[in-house]
Amino acid sequence: MLDFTLPYYGVLMVQEHPEEAPAAALPEGFSFRRWEPGLETEWAALIDRTEMMADYETGLSYFRGEFLSRPEELPERMLFVCSPEGETAGTASLWMGGKLGPGRCRLHWVAVDPRFEGRGIAKAMIAELLSRRERLGGPEPLYLATQTWSWRAISLYTRFGFRPYLGPQPDGWTLQNPQSTFAEENRTAWELIAGKLEHRNFRQYLRPAVPKEETV
Repeated sequence: MLDFTLPYYGVLMVQEHPEEAPAAALPEGFSFRRWEPGLETEWAALIDRTEMMADYETGLSYFRGEFLSRPEELPERMLFVCSPEGETAGTASLWMGGKLGPGRCRLHWVAVDPRFEGRGIAKAMIAELLSRRERLGGPEPLYLATQTWSWRAISLYTRFGFRPYLGPQPDGWTLQNPQSTFAEENRTAWELIAGKLEHRNFRQYLRPAVPKEETV
């Protein structure tokens, strides 16, 4: 569920601690479904229901431009979750992105139908994709792009070892205010998110890492 009460800022997270990734299973009666041609309409309809894009047509156009350039990779890199009644309850993917360098993989478009939220579907999808990631390989670390509106999902991502990206401005990054800097907007965004996640002590992830003492 998106929280539109917060100002919008995009953020990145990097999987600094993959060893923290928990195992997770789908709820009883739900099942994974691999990509097959035609499911782009299901993807666009689901994204529309989550309000992650303006409308169905925008989602369908995005899918065609983002994913259908390499359809042969979709069966391994994209998954869907079906409800016991056969409805599409969720989707997520592992896909190439250029924000942190060419060829780096990202956890991409994790979405759950609002009717099925709170059942552990997103957690199970992430766990499944991370197990596939071990087989697929690629440059480390894995990353993801999200936004302040998704602070609830960000709480989940931390359980899989993802941490706020606090480095230099990523390639192709668009600032909300051209008069600002990436560092300023990034800090503002993470402070907003930390304010929502005070109960989880999220602010600890915004502190500079303490260098380890050198041993002689």
